[in-house]
Amino acid sequence: MRGVTNVLPPYEFDPEKAHLVESDEDADYDEQLPEICSATRAKLFNFSFCLWKYAQTTPSIRGCIYPSIQLGAPLERRCWLALPPSQQALNVGRSVTARSLLLTNFALSSGGSQACCLACCDSLGHDKSAHPGCWIFAFPPPVRVALAVITMFILYLIYVVLIGNVGSAVTKESVFNSTKANNIIGALCAEYTAGKVAGGLCHRLCTEPNYSIVDLYDGGAKTVIKLRSEGKDVILKMEKPAFADFDQLDFRISEDEFTDTVLDLVNDRLFLEWPRHFKKYLLRKLFPPYSGKLSNAERASIWALINQDEFLSLKLLASSRALPLVIDTCGHIYQSEYLIPFRMKGYYLNLKAKILLHLIGTLKLFDEFLNEPLQMCDVKFENLGLSGEYPKRFMVMDADMLYTKSKLDHMLTTKQCKVDSDCPIFDCDSRCNATTGYCTSRVNDNIDVFCTKLIKRIFGNYWSKNNRYLAACHEASPVNHTKRLDDLRLTWSWSLSEL
Repeated sequence: MRGVTNVLPPYEFDPEKAHLVESDEDADYDEQLPEICSATRAKLFNFSFCLWKYAQTTPSIRGCIYPSIQLGAPLERRCWLALPPSQQALNVGRSVTARSLLLTNFALSSGGSQACCLACCDSLGHDKSAHPGCWIFAFPPPVRVALAVITMFILYLIYVVLIGNVGSAVTKESVFNSTKANNIIGALCAEYTAGKVAGGLCHRLCTEPNYSIVDLYDGGAKTVIKLRSEGKDVILKMEKPAFADFDQLDFRISEDEFTDTVLDLVNDRLFLEWPRHFKKYLLRKLFPPYSGKLSNAERASIWALINQDEFLSLKLLASSRALPLVIDTCGHIYQSEYLIPFRMKGYYLNLKAKILLHLIGTLKLFDEFLNEPLQMCDVKFENLGLSGEYPKRFMVMDADMLYTKSKLDHMLTTKQCKVDSDCPIFDCDSRCNATTGYCTSRVNDNIDVFCTKLIKRIFGNYWSKNNRYLAACHEASPVNHTKRLDDLRLTWSWSLSEL
């Protein structure tokens, strides 16, 4: 800025020359210098420095000069000339810098910071109650002291209440989580001790426990307990907290009848059409300890497990390689592989190319599952996780709403409707057929939902024809879903061939 020097020469403050006024913005800076500090080419920055030096040696006006310097800190293109001191010269039209510097001049002849502050309010025509820091001086000193004490006491009470509530909430939540998780595991172990449940996990949970409870998630469609055992995280899942909450099995049925019932239930839930002569193989997939003969405890445990949709998905859709494995079970509880939950954060945008590749990897695995492409109807980053064991893909952490195509079509087309809004199952859209009164099959696909809810969240509206994955999210309507999927299959067969 013209005429402003960065050098701070020594100044001598001369109160007799402390007369300031605002000059025209285009005035010559060399001819119209402030006379309050005797120095060559003194400009506003150096002028403030001069006031600061004077305040160090003049305690009576220090409280006035310091805020004046703060208010006058911006280096505006203003010039200040000598003028006989006059409180009337102050007016609302002046800049903040002009007011603060003239205020300093008034303080010199008025006796300290109180006069300074009141002059600021009175002379500028401001309401004391609206001018920060001024209204307090309208009261006598004893009242000001009383107000200060009351204010400090109120602030202290607010601090105590807030800190107390936060601390109490944290403590209660921690105790609640630990207590409820212990109760869930304790109740299961009581069932195991009574011979009512079975599973390889029971021994580790109940007979030789070597773990600490880290957390409990108890909301939505399932309960999840996180343990720490031998330096590793252990994830336990269940749809209902207690074994007794599940429908109990009639043990009077024969084992053949039981295995047939299991087969029918699995086919109804997944629509994979397991043939009856494979039912023993199916039992071993669901319950590895099965050796051809089941105890009542094993039957009851299997029955509770297969009545949980996510357990069936994790067990029988595992060949998709997009789901964590079930490691072991005990009663109605199943232990799944630990995944690192993915939480989308701002700094992850630096990795958006890799995130895109992982999302496409997951879409590829969904598409290639047997002859039944998997359909995900609850798509969000919070339902996805990562693992070093499974590169170039996101794993599905919450598989409650992951279906085979046949299963989803059956769910939709057997759904009665009057309007289109009756049909969608979360992210899986459908339309109402007014003629039949039933919903149609799915009208969008996984790519549509991944683009809308995940990919565009990190890329916005940016895309390039050179990036086929991004271009797939920006095809002109109406989208040819079949052609788009075929083009993507060709692309990922090269870039994700190892999946």
